[in-house]
Order: sequence, then structure tokens, then C-alpha cells
Amino acid sequence: MKIAIIYAYNGAKFQGSQTQPNGKAVEDALNLALRKIGVFSQVNSSSRTDTGVHALMQLSCVDVGDFWDLTKLKNELNRHLPASVFVKNVKKVNADFHPRYSAKARAYRYLLFCGIQRIELADLVCFCAKPDMKVLNEALRLFCGERDFSGFYKSGSNEKSPVRRLFYARARARKTALGEFVII
Repeated sequence: MKIAIIYAYNGAKFQGSQTQPNGKAVEDALNLALRKIGVFSQVNSSSRTDTGVHALMQLSCVDVGDFWDLTKLKNELNRHLPASVFVKNVKKVNADFHPRYSAKARAYRYLLFCGIQRIELADLVCFCAKPDMKVLNEALRLFCGERDFSGFYKSGSNEKSPVRRLFYARARARKTALGEFVII
């Protein structure tokens, strides 16, 4: 049975999400937890993140035995994963489902903290002076629509096309008990 694992992680202690030779990536933690419960297939993820980047709704797929109860599987994974990774849901998917190519869209959020640096936020936000929100939103609008992102590709990328459609990009400020954030 092919399953999708939907999970969140704090990437501060990981060297990105994609499996690394040193075993210090999010996928490595998932694969290790799966091996501990007798699943030896490797996960295939919907996207990659860099070192220190977090995810709220990452999706990976893996083949498991048909005998698994999905609630029990989710609980067992969470029991064997580090505290910085949490499985939110596990669901059965079609055998031809691909976590990357079957996706219809992706969403990203960036948090800027505009205030005095706070140690409890150090792994989660970028600290900066509050930007001019009007100028920032004008700049973000330039990315919307269909654009060629060749300049953002790694050299040697095997992507079929550098053209992507960005549906929405906006920044907003939000005051909280911790201080003021800018959310992009």
C-alpha cells in the first residue's frame, strides 16, 4: 500500500529535508523511524528545503505493508521521530501518486521579526528592521504571474522548465504579544 505522510518539522537541527550522506536530513529521520517499525522502503518527498528551513505541511510517500492501520502507523512514526518532526496525518494514496508531480500548488510563508531579537524565536524567524510595507508589496507583485526563474536555479538543474506561475504574494504586518511580525 502506498501512503502519504503529512508532517511538520523545525529544520533548525537538520541539514535540509532531502536525504544526506551524513544522515542529518529530515528524510533521514523519517526513514530511520520507518525502519524501526519494519518499513524499509525509502520516502519520496514533494519538495526540498534548505538547512534551517521549516515546514508546516510537508508531504512524503512510501510503500508499506497492506496490514497497517493508518492511525497506528501515524502514532508509531511519531513515537520514533525526534521532537522536531511531527506526523499530522497518514493516508492511503493511489499507486501512481507522486508527491512532487501530482501537486497542484505549493505555498510558502516567510516570517520577519521587527523588534528586539528574542532567543526563543532565533530558529524560527529572520530578525530585521520593519520594511516599508507599501514598497515591499509593490516588489512582491512583480513576481506574480508567469515568470522565468532561471536566475534562481542551481547550475546543472534537471528541471524541464524554469517557468513558474506565482498566484499570490503579499506581505502583512501583525502585532503579537511577542512583538511585530511581517508575514510574506
